[in-house]
Amino acid sequence: MSKNVLDLWSQFEFLSPKILSMSYYEFLNNFVEYIDYKDPGKRLEIRSFRNLDYLYSIIEPFVFDAKLDLNVSSRNIKVDYFLSREADDKYHEIKRHYLYGYSSLDDNIFMAMVQKMQQSYCDDDDKIETAIKIADKLGTSDTLIFCKFLRGEEALKKRDPRLNVITYGKGSYGLNLQSYHHIIFYDKTFDYAQLEQARRRIYRIGQDEDVTYHYLTGDVGLERMIDRNIEHKESILSHFKGMIAKGRKKELLDEL
Repeated sequence: MSKNVLDLWSQFEFLSPKILSMSYYEFLNNFVEYIDYKDPGKRLEIRSFRNLDYLYSIIEPFVFDAKLDLNVSSRNIKVDYFLSREADDKYHEIKRHYLYGYSSLDDNIFMAMVQKMQQSYCDDDDKIETAIKIADKLGTSDTLIFCKFLRGEEALKKRDPRLNVITYGKGSYGLNLQSYHHIIFYDKTFDYAQLEQARRRIYRIGQDEDVTYHYLTGDVGLERMIDRNIEHKESILSHFKGMIAKGRKKELLDEL
C-alpha cells in the first residue's frame, strides 16, 4: 500500500467488485473513523482505521506474498547541503509573504507556499555542485538525477550537459531504467508513492548490480518536514490539516 488502507478498495475493486461487495463510501463507513470538526464547511480528516481484522479476513484468500529477490542490494544515503545566503533569504521572504499577506492559511494557500519555498532554492549553486560531485564520483553514465522543477533540471543540464536528469512526472512511471545503478534525488517529492515508483525504476528485475540512492537535504525546515512525512507515508497536506485541527499552527510554521 503506497499510502494507507484506503488503497485497498481500488485494488480489490479492480480485481473483482465481488470481493469487497461494497461501494467506496460503504468501505469508508466500515473502516475509517474521521475527526469530527463540528463544522459542515470543514473537509473530512482521518483519525484512525477500524474493523481491520474483518477487512483482512475478506481479502486474505486473494492476497499472495511475493518477495522481490534480485540478489543485489540497495543503499540509501543522505547528503546534506547548505543554501546560499541569497537562497535562504528568498526562502524566508516567501514564508513571510504568505504568513502576513493572507488573513488565513487554508489548504490551498499552504500548498502554494511550500511549493514556492521549495522551488526558491531548486537551482541554488551549492545544491547543483553537490549533485555534480556525487554524479562524477559514481559515474555520470550510471547515474540518474530526479528533479521536481523544470528550473532545476535546466540549471543542472546547463552546468553539466553530461548529466542524466529527469523529472518525477516523466520518469516515475512506466520506464525501465535498470541500466542505471544510482539515483540522486535532487528535489524531494511530497508524495511517498511517487518516490517509491522512482526508486523502482532501477531496483527491479533485470538489475544486475547493487544500487544506491542519494537524497539531497538542504538546511531548511521544509526539507526535514518532507522527510518525516515520507517516512510515515503522510502527505504534507495531511500533516498541515492534522496540526491545524490540534491547534498547533504556530508549531507547524516554526517547523518551516
